[in-house]
Amino acid sequence: MKVPIHEIDPLPTVEKGKSDWRVYKSFRLHNGVTCTVVNDKESKTTAVACAVHVGAAADPREMSGLAHFCEHMCFLGSEKYPGENDYKRYLSAHGGRSNASTSLHLTTYKFDVLAPYAEKALDIFSNFFIAPLFTLSGTSREVQAVDSENSKNLTSDARRRLQVVKDIADQSHYYSKFTTGNASTLPAETEETERVRSALLAFHIFHYQPQNITVVIVGPQSLEQLEKWIIPRFGEIPSKQLDNPNGEVEMLITNSAKDMPEFSYGNPVPTYSPAFTPRLQNYQWPILITLKPLRSMRKLTLNFPLPPTRHLLRKNPTHVLSHLLGHEGPGSPFSVLQTAGMLSALSAGCRISGPDQTVFQVDLSLTELGEKEWKQVVALILEHCRLIRKEKDLQRFWNEKRTLAQMQFHHASPRQAYVFAPMLAQSIVSCGTKLSLSSDWILEEEIPDIEQFVSCLAAENCFLERCSEVAWNEMKAESEFDAGFGKKKERWYGIDYYLINVRDFSNWERMDKTDLLDPTTLHLPTPNRFIPRSLELVEEVPIEAREKPRICKEIDPPKLILNNHLGRLWHRLDDRYALPKSHISFLIRNPAVHHRLTEGGWEFDPEISVHSSMLTAVFSQALAQETYDAELAGLHWNLSSSTAGICLTCFGYSDRLSDLAIQLLQDFFAGDFIQDSYSRSIKDHTIRSLRTYLSSGRADSHAAYYQNLLFSPKQSEVAVSLELAKVSTLESIKAHHRRVFESKEIEIDCLYTGNVSEQHARNFFLKTNKLFSGLENAMHSRRPRAFLTGPEVKRLNCGQDFELHFGSENKEEENGAVLMTFQSMIPGFCGKKLSGIESLNSSASIRLLCHMLREPLFNSLRTKQQLGYVVSSYYDSRFCLLNDAVTTIDLISVVVLTRKVAPAEAVVLIDEFLREFKETLLSMPESEIETHAKALSEKLMKPIQQLSTEAAKHFDKIRRFGPSIIRDDGDSSDLPWKSAEELAAAIRSVRREDLLKTWDCVVIGPQRARVASMVYGSTFLLDKKTARQRATSNTSVLVNDTKEVAKARGKLKVYDKSMRRFSSFSRILSSSTGRFGLAVAGLGIIGFSMLATTKKRAKTNR
Repeated sequence: MKVPIHEIDPLPTVEKGKSDWRVYKSFRLHNGVTCTVVNDKESKTTAVACAVHVGAAADPREMSGLAHFCEHMCFLGSEKYPGENDYKRYLSAHGGRSNASTSLHLTTYKFDVLAPYAEKALDIFSNFFIAPLFTLSGTSREVQAVDSENSKNLTSDARRRLQVVKDIADQSHYYSKFTTGNASTLPAETEETERVRSALLAFHIFHYQPQNITVVIVGPQSLEQLEKWIIPRFGEIPSKQLDNPNGEVEMLITNSAKDMPEFSYGNPVPTYSPAFTPRLQNYQWPILITLKPLRSMRKLTLNFPLPPTRHLLRKNPTHVLSHLLGHEGPGSPFSVLQTAGMLSALSAGCRISGPDQTVFQVDLSLTELGEKEWKQVVALILEHCRLIRKEKDLQRFWNEKRTLAQMQFHHASPRQAYVFAPMLAQSIVSCGTKLSLSSDWILEEEIPDIEQFVSCLAAENCFLERCSEVAWNEMKAESEFDAGFGKKKERWYGIDYYLINVRDFSNWERMDKTDLLDPTTLHLPTPNRFIPRSLELVEEVPIEAREKPRICKEIDPPKLILNNHLGRLWHRLDDRYALPKSHISFLIRNPAVHHRLTEGGWEFDPEISVHSSMLTAVFSQALAQETYDAELAGLHWNLSSSTAGICLTCFGYSDRLSDLAIQLLQDFFAGDFIQDSYSRSIKDHTIRSLRTYLSSGRADSHAAYYQNLLFSPKQSEVAVSLELAKVSTLESIKAHHRRVFESKEIEIDCLYTGNVSEQHARNFFLKTNKLFSGLENAMHSRRPRAFLTGPEVKRLNCGQDFELHFGSENKEEENGAVLMTFQSMIPGFCGKKLSGIESLNSSASIRLLCHMLREPLFNSLRTKQQLGYVVSSYYDSRFCLLNDAVTTIDLISVVVLTRKVAPAEAVVLIDEFLREFKETLLSMPESEIETHAKALSEKLMKPIQQLSTEAAKHFDKIRRFGPSIIRDDGDSSDLPWKSAEELAAAIRSVRREDLLKTWDCVVIGPQRARVASMVYGSTFLLDKKTARQRATSNTSVLVNDTKEVAKARGKLKVYDKSMRRFSSFSRILSSSTGRFGLAVAGLGIIGFSMLATTKKRAKTNR
């Protein structure tokens, strides 16, 4: 049914910040759907989010996880679009993506797609809420995905801690529910399948009512166009009634709905109904929960149940509580405990912020001494709570919080539409349309009534958590517990934990001075001296750039404005964002940071590498107190080490940014920060992290670690790094610091960009030069050409496969994992001065293949075969520095986390799919290939919307390519600034024959170079004998031995730009150069580190 435009009720307009260029309009449809349409003229994509006002709080306890399962099932077809992968296939072909999430109170769905293709995507999406299919076969299969997702969570310490806390909650309270679900709570593979499907249909009918739905659409289309799309589609969502309200399943749904408190804006505030109360433990609080973590940690958490605060818009008292308890400046609990050597990190804020309750927490990471004296730590936190209660003038802290929040609200660039749309939809549900963006930022002038909340911060209203191996062993040694306390087992994860009442807490009522802690040193924060004095744009900013942001304006590259004996200064005056913010990247190129000088030159040294990592960590911890106010005032910084050297990054409001950077560099050069308490804390943290790295975490992250051991000669084994960390000392860290700055092979690259004049940038750079005065004369006399160091990657042998088989050391890991990576034999594209046409052809084809591969692989291995929750493919790239030249390496990767089949069998299934995918390429219409190429090309050309993102991209190019071009008397304009544009143009020219040739050469042909890294969980254990039998003439099998991996790595050569050994391969891809045009820069963004992250691999869309 078409709904006339006039059948809508207008809603208050969204209150937005001064830097927000978007235009908003909100209204309610005749059927009750709340809609907000947002015109974002700078966006190249259209994003849609739908927040349904129901979550796991409404789950029947007999079917835990039903809300989450309903979220999964909605994606699997509708009456209008019955294909299970119609939605994902359309999004994939048109540069889109999607996901969904289920919380206790909301289920949120989202997608984005390139703007010209948004209307059909919206039509498919809207039908999930009009008439989903929930087929019997889909129900039976998709419950396996829910079960796999739950098994993935079993190795997460955060999830495990959450489940234990739920276990001590009031079991009649919705918070105690098991929200994920699994195969036992949703038995859809048995005769119960029809019952589960009936429950799904009833749940959707009862809860997915139009009045429970909030829709947000953000795109470059006009408000009128967005309205015309939204109104007829979401206006068709019917208000349904259960066919048989007295049926068994229907009664189950309606009765469980009563557990869920009202969550949406404008409705009466629910009665305070805490899930945690002393009554549950016979008024014997404080109580203590103790559990053993998988990954080494020393967590201590104080939890205080409070009345609900969600409805206190613009006057939430927890803003002040988190500020005062989480502060890290002088006089704070963090400061006192860190100075005493008892603490490494502290945070404070709401752990639970529900409509009927709040739980405020203070979360601490302790040192060895802090854990030993944990009761004194608790006493100090409670003493600070008493200090807050005694304070008569909390208004000044509210004023400062209000000033900083308002400043941030008005001087922030909008987030990308895909992130922004679901955030706005969720906020509209709880805050209404007008305050959906501003409720936490534009605060009321007067401090809210805070007394009742502060009074709850007391020992008798506190439940404590300790999560550490030492704490666990202490509890194991206990022999007697009061009635109702002792060792317990959580129901859903099977976690053992202890619950005890803390008998002796009289010293917590008032803390006296001890040998370690003096409570009289506590005081509330002093006024913040880093609040910007000016938020004006510098005079050099053009008039047209002052008026409003110009995100679609082409980005001019930075200019090289100084090139002296110490290094290079790059500068770019912002003319796009109209914000009083800047960004400094300051790289001290120094081979001594990760290398040792030998007779043969600089060689990577694991011991030096470990010391550099510890040195920067010590600095970050030592400066935490001094720079905390700067962080609050919007000045952020980070110091890191890499194989290139040491890099300081500072970003935020322009006014005091350069002063902060100078001070940080001075402090780092001086070395006074290297103190015993900080070095012991970092050493302890490093040792514990390395010791439990392989015995915790997921199998797919470990598969990446073993693969990187083969690829990277500059990645140390965890065991080696662990032993080196153990023997480090305060003196060895000091000696390393001296050694780093004794090196004369130092060279600087600095990028200063944003709201900063060229003269100010010069002055800053010249001031930093003076810090190197001890080296200046010697360096100036010989104009040193510092030895460039950076990442190295080994080139796999053409036609050679590697299989790595390792058993998981994590006893809780049920899943196995496969990370299969194909390395291109042709170097990836680096830029027109650095690469040839073969590289451009190859990179363009590989990028397009990865774009086309993702959805079919997911549909086959995840949706249909249900191998596991994590099934993904992606493009990856690495960078290798050899003889001052940087090479980009193109990779195609597939990752699967599964407990359905053994990893070796998963490899067979992946190979089968990859072989069959060639047939897909052969039969795919040319128009569909062109659609994929156009979509990927447009994605690469999406405008950057954040200054920090722009700065990072520019500095990546300076860091990687600057020296090799500038040193050889090249011009700064020769850097590959336009690589994305040129790669996008090349991708548009790719044709079927290019894809087929690349697929044969890189993935399935006899010349391919592949690594399949496998980790075996407890479901399918590693059989070493069977694994070794997989070896063939062109397949090297390495089993459960990192020394074998290192030995194999030693036989491989470092990846360089040479293609002589692979001339036949390169000829294949150079055969269609006419269509690709000029050789230009490739887009490279991913590097690698010792403990490789799996962010890309872990991303899976439902």
